[in-house]
Amino acid sequence: MLPDIELPYPLIDICSGGEHFRFLCTEIPENQTEYTIRQGGIYCKFGIVYEGSGLNACFGCDITAGNLYAFYNALDDIFDGLAVTRKAQLVNYGTLERTSLRVSFDKRGRCELKGSFLNADSRYQSGIQIDMQLDQSYLSDSVFAMQRFFRTLAEAQGHFRFD
Repeated sequence: MLPDIELPYPLIDICSGGEHFRFLCTEIPENQTEYTIRQGGIYCKFGIVYEGSGLNACFGCDITAGNLYAFYNALDDIFDGLAVTRKAQLVNYGTLERTSLRVSFDKRGRCELKGSFLNADSRYQSGIQIDMQLDQSYLSDSVFAMQRFFRTLAEAQGHFRFD
């Protein structure tokens, strides 16, 4: 019942100006039942890898497939020209921003990627912040990667609901 996805599965992989940022699906826990998957969707764990500015960080972050799916839809709408705003935001549920990634696009084809990620492994006491300026074409592969990822999850779940 669980999807056959080679892990870690890169969803966002951007290398620009000496910085390399990756957002990954790191685990799909085996203890999920067919019932829980059909009812609430597949549970996944996510993490980030960042290399740059003399830093090398790799840790889990607080995000759900539902949070990521909303971010994917916003990015997809921007690339399809359907978005009212040219911004997409990935944030965890709740009032504490443990994971935050904001992408803003301008009319010249550039985008700004800003994020702060608190380390789940350190009980959210430490983390990193990123600020990258890049061409929006750097994100098109990420949109396709997320599209493939969610199609695979939906096939296993039997639906496209990601809570």
